[in-house]
Amino acid sequence: MGFLSDFGFRISDFHISLFLLALFHPVIAFAAGPGLDALNDDALLAELGSRGMMTLLNRAFDVDKVPADARQGDLALIAINQLDDPTSKLTSAQKRSLVEQAVDGIQQALPSLKDPKALMKATTVLIKESLEKDVNTLEYWGDNPKTQSQLRPVVQIVIKMLDKANQEALAAANAIANQIQGQNDTVRIARYEQFNNLAMTAEYTKYLVNYDLVLSIDAADPQRRLIANATIKYLKDFDAPDQPVRALVDVRMGKLYMVTGDFADAHQMFDLVAGADPKQFPTPPEIAQQYEARYFTAVADLLAQKPDEAHRNLDDLMAWQATNLPKDEATQKGAGAAAAMLSYRIESLRADLASNADEKKSFNVQSVATLQQLLKDQPALQGIIFEQLMSKLPADAPMNSLDPLLLEAMTHRGEELTIKPDPLTAETTPIVERAVAAAKELMTRPGVDPTKANNASLLLGFMLQKLNRLPEAANAFMDFAQQNASNPENQKRAELAINNAEATVGTIRADENLRDTTDGVRAYERLLPLAINPPFNHVNLAYEYAKRLLKQNKPVEAVKYFQLVPADDKRILFAHYYQTIALKSELDTLKLDDPQRSTILVQIQDLAKQVQEQGQAALASAPAEQQSSYRSMLAGTSLLAAELARADQKQPQRALQLLADFETQVKGLSDENQRLTDMLLIRVQSYMALNQTDQATAELVKLLNRNPAQGGGLVYGVLTSLDDQLSRAEAAGNREQIRDIARNRAKLTGFLVQMAQNSKEPAINKLAYGYAVFDAEVQRYAAMQETTDAARKAGLEKALDLFKKLDTPEFLAQYRSDLAARMETRKNEGTDSTDDSSDQSESAPEYDPAVMLGLARTEFDLGEWKEARDRFSRLITEKKLGPPLRTSIQNGQEIQTDNDQYWEANYKLLRANFNLNQANDVDKSKIYLKSLYVRNGDNTGGKKWHADFEELRKEVVPDFDPNNLAPATAPAAAPVAANVAR
Repeated sequence: MGFLSDFGFRISDFHISLFLLALFHPVIAFAAGPGLDALNDDALLAELGSRGMMTLLNRAFDVDKVPADARQGDLALIAINQLDDPTSKLTSAQKRSLVEQAVDGIQQALPSLKDPKALMKATTVLIKESLEKDVNTLEYWGDNPKTQSQLRPVVQIVIKMLDKANQEALAAANAIANQIQGQNDTVRIARYEQFNNLAMTAEYTKYLVNYDLVLSIDAADPQRRLIANATIKYLKDFDAPDQPVRALVDVRMGKLYMVTGDFADAHQMFDLVAGADPKQFPTPPEIAQQYEARYFTAVADLLAQKPDEAHRNLDDLMAWQATNLPKDEATQKGAGAAAAMLSYRIESLRADLASNADEKKSFNVQSVATLQQLLKDQPALQGIIFEQLMSKLPADAPMNSLDPLLLEAMTHRGEELTIKPDPLTAETTPIVERAVAAAKELMTRPGVDPTKANNASLLLGFMLQKLNRLPEAANAFMDFAQQNASNPENQKRAELAINNAEATVGTIRADENLRDTTDGVRAYERLLPLAINPPFNHVNLAYEYAKRLLKQNKPVEAVKYFQLVPADDKRILFAHYYQTIALKSELDTLKLDDPQRSTILVQIQDLAKQVQEQGQAALASAPAEQQSSYRSMLAGTSLLAAELARADQKQPQRALQLLADFETQVKGLSDENQRLTDMLLIRVQSYMALNQTDQATAELVKLLNRNPAQGGGLVYGVLTSLDDQLSRAEAAGNREQIRDIARNRAKLTGFLVQMAQNSKEPAINKLAYGYAVFDAEVQRYAAMQETTDAARKAGLEKALDLFKKLDTPEFLAQYRSDLAARMETRKNEGTDSTDDSSDQSESAPEYDPAVMLGLARTEFDLGEWKEARDRFSRLITEKKLGPPLRTSIQNGQEIQTDNDQYWEANYKLLRANFNLNQANDVDKSKIYLKSLYVRNGDNTGGKKWHADFEELRKEVVPDFDPNNLAPATAPAAAPVAANVAR
């Protein structure tokens, strides 16, 4: 019976035609008769439908060849039957869907529906399960276009059904009347009376339902008054003391007068029932009818825009109901809710009628406070209360100015649109966007009930999902999951949130336009650890995350997540394989004396053995399309075991044994060349560790002979791998490993130069000069790693000879030729400008800056201070080394990095001058050192050389404070550099 029925106070029980049973006293057979056998064909089909006997119903349809429209009618009755089933426990949305199904079916099948009893039952159910809720909403809250549009199609079909029931009952009554044999034909007479009474019931009910139709029509539509007047005319026949339903009819007529603006007549009808004069009502009005008469007296004053009169009548009503209504809590609570609704409407009217802004604001505050209290007392009324609030809300109201209840109303409206399967439209999208803003405000507003803020937090994710703002939605779900992960009361909702976050991120990953965006990647990387770790424990994602961490060079974290991969994960073998790689990367970062090394070595060996054994078994039974994956994994394991043997266990001979048949193992794999390069690196270094240089060279030659086109690339790949190893060794401070790698590089680069010079491939031959410069620098670096003075000096002198050979007209011509070719290529590609200091704009440069820098470095290392100083000075003065900071473009953004060559040259220039200790040059060098600090501040020297500069500053200008500078005295850079050198 609408929202008040939830509290046991069934104000509108008298609304439906069931009250007519007391008037006409027929035994109307809405329920089943003596049995299915006693029914005609139409009645049988209807009965089967109402009982939900679908198999028999479909069989009956087929046997009787029932047409489509008739079938629609019976299927509609099935929906009616579900609505009427007290055990079904349908939600509001399910009920609404069944009502729509019933209305659509009956609309199509109405001409074929012949059973007036079934029609009356169906109308009773539709009135109870659909009309009453919407009618009560309109009566107690006022006209609402949304509710009116929901009500109208249902009430229209109900009226048609009642008309049809009236017609069919009259036809049946007339047919039976023609068969009556006389006054003793009691059976036919009883059936005649039954159908005749049924026809009158249908007609009477239709006129009562006309009120619902009037409510569903806009107040400005003339049809509203026309239908109301016709209905009042019919009902006046029952407005007499001898009619038991007079009180019901008078209340209904009073409402019809009220909603059409005839307020005086409405008051007359309501006053008559409220007075309950026994002479006028031999059958006394029921308590509910007296309540309605008083309540709607106040409503009539409200609609007449007389708030003071409405308020007085509301006070009278509340005094009356406290004395006369049943004292049980449910009834008093329901009546109190109805009074609060009316109080809200009166305060809202006063706000609308207020003459100034302060009064309007005051009444609006009161009305909202009334709704807040009502919502607190009656949570079941949330939907309708929020609808009222939304109607009062300006579309552009700033969120921080709104009451929390208004924010709740906005989020509730957004929730309604979000849970609907229909996509958002141009009209509904802004509503959900505003709801998102309201939810965010609720989440952050101080003083908001934490439960409501938490609800808004969860709802936010769903609304953003509906708006297709997927990265934001994923993060909103993750925010909720993270905030509620440790709260047992919200554990299920936190799990719901993390599941939706996973689904949303999955959609992002499947969308090529979103997958690689910054927001998409961040959402993905945030989700994985949150979902995998307790309390969610979605370890099915551990493999994916561990591989990602490994690619990001985070081996320690990767190992943790590889260990979380479940044993029953089909990728467990590959997880173990990649875990060995992660452990090896972790091992490379540790110093030689780190106690963790031995533990990690054992872990790697155990895992590698397991991978080899299980991998071989899996390969033997794997289908053809999976065999390459297993072969690649086994090859990687062999490489890992060999590298451990060579580098960590100092067993180069065992490393060679492990790779004895490696070429066959990787033959035909998609990554064969990369695997061969990795193998080559280990073999070459192993032979070098065994002092078998010829064998190392032979390995390179053998590979080059087999694959000459890619030979240079393979050798260069080995050197690149050595460089990577060197960087890791330097980061770990592993001096022994740095020295070994430097020696190995020095042995290989000479071969690289020879290979390029002797190659018959023009493309490789052109690389000879660049390889020679690289070789000379590698020799210098290796010499500086030697532990004895003699070895260091011999190596440096060898490097110096190489650089001096390159600083001759013959090789300068090669440099100029290479430079011209590079410049032409850049010109053709439209990239003339460059920050590469080695490329000079003049057509015939006097020297190669890389060679000049190599000479200066080597001379400095040998203590030849004057020669080194002059070369460094020339490079700096002629700006061949670039600025202190280099600028590059990464991911569309400018990135600045330290120019280590620039700072190295400046430091060694100054150090050489101070070592020469010539008075005039020392003073100039001090000035130049200060000027570098003035121009560059804390960035002097960059990260790599800053400590050296600080040591030099404290040594030569101890009273100079870089944090207290006078910039105006700073000299220019280039002239000072030149003066320092000359």
